[in-house]
Amino acid sequence: MISRSWFRTTPPMPVNLGLGGLVPFLALSALAAWGPESWRAPAATILVGYGALILSFIGGTVWGQGLHGLARPVAKWIHGMVPFTSAWVALLLPLDHGLWLLIAGFIATWILDLEARKALATPAWFMHLRGILTSVVVVSLLVARLTLS
Repeated sequence: MISRSWFRTTPPMPVNLGLGGLVPFLALSALAAWGPESWRAPAATILVGYGALILSFIGGTVWGQGLHGLARPVAKWIHGMVPFTSAWVALLLPLDHGLWLLIAGFIATWILDLEARKALATPAWFMHLRGILTSVVVVSLLVARLTLS
């Protein structure tokens, strides 16, 4: 749940950028699910591309943690390859399977980040923001997948 105190203690730039990054997920998911018939498959295809890009970005943030000498860099670099590899494979798969793989990739990365948060001393506001963003992303991808013909 988002409280006023969370907004007061969270840097505004990551919140604004994160929420702005949800716009394509929400818009493309809506188009894929409820847009004109001729727009649905192209919107879902673009959604997979955007989702792969964002999942790769998350992997890059994990690599950054390893580069800064935070907690077992080799493990962080391997952990950082999970999102990138999942994203790349999702682009190669048929659309329906690509959406499922992205859903699994976002969930798996979130779980790995939750497990690593104490060792990394990750700020609570960041994990809360990641939870919100990941939830919206997963629901958006799921809506697109479940409404594909």
